[in-house]
Amino acid sequence: EVKAALAHYGGDRRTRSYIKWHPRQFTDVDGMARGNPAYHRIKSRKAPHNAYTSTASLRRMALKLGGPESMAADLYRRPFRDPSPLAERATSQSIRIPYRTNVITYRFDPATDSYLRSINGKAQIDPADDKRVTTTNIVVSFQKFRIDTKIEKGHSRPDIKSIGTGKAWFFNEGHLVKGTWRKRSDGGPTRFFDADGKEISLVRGR
Repeated sequence: EVKAALAHYGGDRRTRSYIKWHPRQFTDVDGMARGNPAYHRIKSRKAPHNAYTSTASLRRMALKLGGPESMAADLYRRPFRDPSPLAERATSQSIRIPYRTNVITYRFDPATDSYLRSINGKAQIDPADDKRVTTTNIVVSFQKFRIDTKIEKGHSRPDIKSIGTGKAWFFNEGHLVKGTWRKRSDGGPTRFFDADGKEISLVRGR
């Protein structure tokens, strides 16, 4: 959407084909191809689910692979706003997002203006720095989902309809705003709007 680096470790046949034939849309940092030096394996998890990287490593590799050093002036830029004063933040908020394999929960901490992430009731710790995984904004987009067994024979692949428009919930600073997401094309930006049609500004942070 913004000609960013696309970091991934392999993928299904259709996705890899799309990436191959759309080189101008993003910089491909594939862990199973030329982007491999940007990744490393950790010993606390079993392969193939133990490949990790960092933002710094991905940026260095993206530049080596010919990625742009900065965003082009004509690219869409998502609106952001500064954090609100502590007194304007909610005192608490809990979010529960059930997936087919795990239940993800978040607990808002007003002091740090962030949400603490847990998986199946256990705090999620980042193996890179042994710190709790947190985020400043949470966007829940409601999109059509199905399992496709024809994309690649012998495999079941998730297929999500991300072009069009649909319901979306936006969480930050302990508050919930209900609105919509909109995306007109593969290369177009996913934009967020409130119930009045005004584009939503996310809070600056991680």
